[in-house]
Amino acid sequence: MKKYRSVSVVIWLLLGAAMLSATPIPIPGLYSTGTSGEGTIDPYYWLAASPYGSLPLYVVVTDGFPIPPWVANDGSSRWISRTANAQTDAVGLYTFRTTFDLTGFNPATANIAGQWSSDNSAQIWLNGVFTGVELSYEQSYRSLHNFILSGGFQPGVNTLDFVVNNWNCPGCNGSNPTGLRVNIVSAVAEPVPEPTTYALLGAGLILLGILAKRMRSA
Repeated sequence: MKKYRSVSVVIWLLLGAAMLSATPIPIPGLYSTGTSGEGTIDPYYWLAASPYGSLPLYVVVTDGFPIPPWVANDGSSRWISRTANAQTDAVGLYTFRTTFDLTGFNPATANIAGQWSSDNSAQIWLNGVFTGVELSYEQSYRSLHNFILSGGFQPGVNTLDFVVNNWNCPGCNGSNPTGLRVNIVSAVAEPVPEPTTYALLGAGLILLGILAKRMRSA
C-alpha cells in the first residue's frame, strides 16, 4: 500500500509541474485604446504612418461629432485619432500601432481576443503580416466587431498594426475624420517553463523509475 501511495505522490508531482508550465497568463503591455482618458495622448498607441507622417494619437472626446455616429466610448475602451476632437483628416491610409513583448512566453500559445471598430475600412497586421481580419464596411464605426488572433506571434517584441483607410467623402462638408477603437478582452500566452519546473519534472521521473523498479523486484 505504501508503494502505491508513493507512486500517487510522484504522479501528482509530475502533474503539478506540467500544469505550472502550461497555464496561460496575461500578456503584459497590451492595452485597449483610450485607457488614459478623453483628450489625452494614448501612451500605448501611435500613428506609425499616415498622410501626416508619424504622430502621437489622442483619445477622442465625447462632446459631439463624431461620437455619434461613432459607437460611444465606455470604460473598457475609447476612440483614438490624430486629434482629440477628430473633425477631419486627409484621405488615405493610417497605421495605428502598438507593441508588446513575449519574452519569457511560448509565442505558439499566444492568443488575443477583442473587439474593434474603425472609420472607415481597416485591416489587422501582426509583425508585418496581414492576419486576414478586416472591416470592409464603410460605416463599420457604428458598432464594435469581434476579432481573434491565434497565430503569427514571435519571440520578443511583437508589432500589432491596425491599418485604417479613410475614404473620400464628397458629401461630408469638410468633416471626414478617421479613428480606431480597440477593446482587448483577453490576451494570454503560456510562459516558458522555468529551470525549476524542469528540475521538478526530472526529479519526479527519476523517482517514478525507482519506484517502478522496486515494485517489479518485490
